[in-house]
Amino acid sequence: MRIDPSINFEHYAAQMSQIEGEHIHTPAYWIDQIAERFKMGNVEHGDTLPWGKTHSLVRFRPGELSIWAGMNGHRKSMILGQIVCNFAKHCGVAIASLEMKPEETVLRMCRQCSGSHDPSESFLCDFMSWIDRRMVIYDALATVKWNRIIGFVYYCAKELKCSHIVIDSLTKCGIPQGDGAAEKDFIDRLQWAAKTLNCHIHLIAHVRKPQNGGEEYVPSKFDIRGAGELTDLVDNVFILWKDKKKEDLVNQAEISQLNAIDTKYLEKPDQLLIIAKQRHGSYEGKIRLWFHPRSLQFLSQPGRAMEFNFDEQYAA
Repeated sequence: MRIDPSINFEHYAAQMSQIEGEHIHTPAYWIDQIAERFKMGNVEHGDTLPWGKTHSLVRFRPGELSIWAGMNGHRKSMILGQIVCNFAKHCGVAIASLEMKPEETVLRMCRQCSGSHDPSESFLCDFMSWIDRRMVIYDALATVKWNRIIGFVYYCAKELKCSHIVIDSLTKCGIPQGDGAAEKDFIDRLQWAAKTLNCHIHLIAHVRKPQNGGEEYVPSKFDIRGAGELTDLVDNVFILWKDKKKEDLVNQAEISQLNAIDTKYLEKPDQLLIIAKQRHGSYEGKIRLWFHPRSLQFLSQPGRAMEFNFDEQYAA
């Protein structure tokens, strides 16, 4: 997969507007999809997170828009990197990398997939060959007008057949701070694009600074920066929170030097993935994760890095 550097995303944004009238149908238009859903019964459908313990709790279905929010430094982009590599085993992925250099994004993903801080040269070659067929990255380390982002989404979903599209982040989408109406319009268009193009869109957002306390404060969906309608409009809301107190404790001393109380504290999770909203799922709650520093992986329990199995089933 490749993004043509000459592509005019405004052109694709205009196409999105033109096809709105083409999507008015009578109910019988969806008979095949409805019949398939009845056939599936109560079987969970949608893509999964990398951790087995979450598979019955949360799924990522086509046609939905998810917000991933958290404070600065709470590993939003890092954890999404591991997640989209899991998605890429069986579908195409696109990332609008507006806050981080693409090579840094890919380097982190390579470490996460290898389970090592210094993967071998042969692994790097295999990984790059594998991911090059499954992922595209929009290299734009600047603010991009939100209508171009809509065009990017349309191009990647329609032309490149990407099933998951990540926008990192809302603050880089050319919307003036405090312009709630423009933010609402953007979210409306993203949600419509997800449904029309049958893809899943992931939008990274930030949370407001807590009024009381510091980074030990665990935010909720009501703390997400921006228009109040943001969390009402999207399908799913995920909050990421890092235990900075535990991280500081580990950085200050070797585990063997810690007393019994501190050692017990180390058994607490390093990271919380908070499911704050699921429009089409019943679970809301906290998923406990442990950080593996050398590989930058997040684990479902303390221990060794997970092995990443390259799956060749997906053909772009």
